[in-house]
Order: sequence, then structure tokens, then C-alpha cells
Amino acid sequence: MDSPFYKFEILADAHKFNFESIGINGSVLKSVIYSETNIPEYYNLALGDIRPDGSIDVFSRSNNGDLEKILATVIQTLLVFFSYYPNAKVVFTGSTQPRTRLYQIVLSKELKNITSLFTVLGLYDGFL
Repeated sequence: MDSPFYKFEILADAHKFNFESIGINGSVLKSVIYSETNIPEYYNLALGDIRPDGSIDVFSRSNNGDLEKILATVIQTLLVFFSYYPNAKVVFTGSTQPRTRLYQIVLSKELKNITSLFTVLGLYDGFL
């Protein structure tokens, strides 16, 4: 993904990254979080808006017109995360069916670029 990305803050030993989306609806604070799963070295990636109380809303739709820049920022956080945790595996799905479909479309479009950086595996009905 050769798109421009937002400058981000690295927090919590590179398990959390905060950045500011700036677009047609103003400024929206966002966070990318890598949470440990019950499988060693597997982490879940979550992207969401930061609420005023500091919690993360993974269901919000800011519609700020900067989706490509946000996704490019997420990929940059992956690069940093893997530099800290080279043996980690990251899994993700959308918080809704339309988001999952969006991620599938983006991955399909960028697969050639992404596979030069990452090994990409997918699930089909819960199987690799």
C-alpha cells in the first residue's frame, strides 16, 4: 500500500497505536489495538474511534472520507508491531459483516503489495 498514512503514537509496548483522522467531518481520534488471544503469539487487531472516556468504539462510522489513509496507517502499525514482536501472528475480522467484506476487498486489491511484507492466510468457514 503506497498510500500516505497518518502519524501515530506508539503506546503500551507497541500494543496500542493512536492517531488522528482528519477529513470531511473534522478530526476523529482513532486507535489500533493488538490484544493477546488465548493462543500463544496470536494477537487480535482492532481498529476503532476513541470515545471521550478513553474507551474504543469498534462499531462507529466516522465517514471522514479518508478510509485509504486510515487503512494505510493500520498497515504501518503492523510493521511497527512486527518489529517489536517478529514471531507474532495477527488475526482480524470486521466488527460487522460490511466491514469484514470491506477488509476482504482491500486485501484482495493490495495482496501483491502486502505479500512482499507479510504472509497472508485467510479463513473460510473457520478453517485455514
